[in-house]
Amino acid sequence: MLGYLWKKYYNAVKKRLGLLVLIVGFAVGTSTYLSMFVVTPTYKATTALLVNTDPTISAEYLLNEVLTNQKVIKTYNEIIKSHLVLQEVIDKLHLQMSPDELGTKIKIVNNTDSSIFTITVTYPDREAAIVIANELARVFTLKIGQLMQVDNVVVVDRATMQTSSKTAPNVTMNVAIALILSTMAAIGAFGVREYLDPTMKSREEIKFETGLATIGEIGTWSPKRRWWGLKQDVAAASELPQLKLNPTKRNRRVLDGYQHLYRNLLPVLTMEDVRTIVITSTHDKEGKTTILTHLGILMAQHGHSVLLLDANAEQPVLHGLAPGGGEAGLCDLLLGAAELDETIRQSVIAGLDVLPLGRASLQALRSVAEGRLTDVMPVLRDRYDIILIDSGSMNSSLLPNALARHADGVLFVIKSGKVAREAAATAVAGLRQVSAKILGAVLNKNEANSKRPPFLLERVLQKDIEMHQGENSVSN
Repeated sequence: MLGYLWKKYYNAVKKRLGLLVLIVGFAVGTSTYLSMFVVTPTYKATTALLVNTDPTISAEYLLNEVLTNQKVIKTYNEIIKSHLVLQEVIDKLHLQMSPDELGTKIKIVNNTDSSIFTITVTYPDREAAIVIANELARVFTLKIGQLMQVDNVVVVDRATMQTSSKTAPNVTMNVAIALILSTMAAIGAFGVREYLDPTMKSREEIKFETGLATIGEIGTWSPKRRWWGLKQDVAAASELPQLKLNPTKRNRRVLDGYQHLYRNLLPVLTMEDVRTIVITSTHDKEGKTTILTHLGILMAQHGHSVLLLDANAEQPVLHGLAPGGGEAGLCDLLLGAAELDETIRQSVIAGLDVLPLGRASLQALRSVAEGRLTDVMPVLRDRYDIILIDSGSMNSSLLPNALARHADGVLFVIKSGKVAREAAATAVAGLRQVSAKILGAVLNKNEANSKRPPFLLERVLQKDIEMHQGENSVSN
């Protein structure tokens, strides 16, 4: 469980790596610009002063004298920041500020076990900081003599251009902070978004949430232009054979996905004698009709005789692959209003025929739901190697359950980023409730790179699990 979540969040960051670089680059660029051109720089200048000891005192009293001087230095600190000293410095240098404002720019540090203390002035102007530090030391030495009648304070080091330095902004540190914080914030936002996103986007999520092995992954058309699938008007049906014959940069990922789906499905069809396959999904517009159509074309191009059977009462579109012919179809056949040969149409692809829905009626759809289609299946199985049945979605029709009950297998289509985990799990549970034989899931519109794990091994493990669950339910 923990490894699955870490992998999920890692893939979320990996998928948005370009956005991460953009966010971090923007943060670093903004920090650099603000640090170099917007933020007012500040400089510091430091003056060192010494509190002299009496050279005539004996050695045993020298330590006490130093300790006394440290206490005196603390008094000197208060005097330096007094209005008496600061006001004179302001008047002398004609500074446009109050003594309190100037006091905030002054820092006094006395070293432990030493009679030396420093006065550091921080100011936006470098030369002004040097002048203020030196003037402050001069005024203090004069005032201390007047106030305490001593002359033991001398200037050791005056502030100069060489000893002064820039304190802010620290461009390197600001850029490093922006880099770290923006990276952490972006990754955190991606993780939160992935955590709050209830949809499935990977084969690991499909396995974890539904227990289904992923039999194929169909990518998206690249670059940004994408093929929009089979619509109500299938006027471009004659272009569909080019899917296999002319791979391009735009359709290469999609073509590779269909080829991999066919290679995974072929041994299952052979070893388990699967010839009638229902293709369904949780919701509408997940691409099940598009996948059914292209899979049928690919099978026909590999020498199989294929029939596409349209049982999608909500969105019947397969008749567009076989223009011309009458209006008769599956519904007319089940009601006895037409013969089988009158309803089957030849498509523009050799080896691929279509049995459209025909004139839908409540009575005809009830016949499909009641299993009347099984009366026609033996004849169709004699004519065709593979029969692909386009059903409605699980949340909008009861037909998928009825069709799946009598089919050899079911392909469950999941569109990446559209189907909620709970909804997909409920749909799969509904299929299992009618004892449907689910061959696996097809992840559609997958934008990530496919890893191509061994499907047959996953399929065997899935069958073992389902058999074990079935034995447990019987024993209970």
